[in-house]
Amino acid sequence: DNKQVHIKELAIKRADPDSPIPLYHQVETALRDLIHSGNLQPGSILPPEIELSQAFGVGRHTMRMALSGGG
Repeated sequence: DNKQVHIKELAIKRADPDSPIPLYHQVETALRDLIHSGNLQPGSILPPEIELSQAFGVGRHTMRMALSGGG
C-alpha cells in the first residue's frame, strides 16, 4: 500500500537559479537524495506537482522535466 507523502514531511531545499547545474537536474538529484537517505520511500505517492514546484522554487515545466528524468 503506497503512502501519500505530504510536502511538510520532506526536507526540500530550493533550487539555486545561479548554479551552472540546470534547475531540473538539481530537483531530480534532490529527489533521488531523499530516496537514498530513506526520507522518501520508493513507491510513495508524491505531493502534487504544484506543491513540489513551489517548494523547490521552480516552474511546473521544470518540475515535470525533473520527475520524468530530465531533458
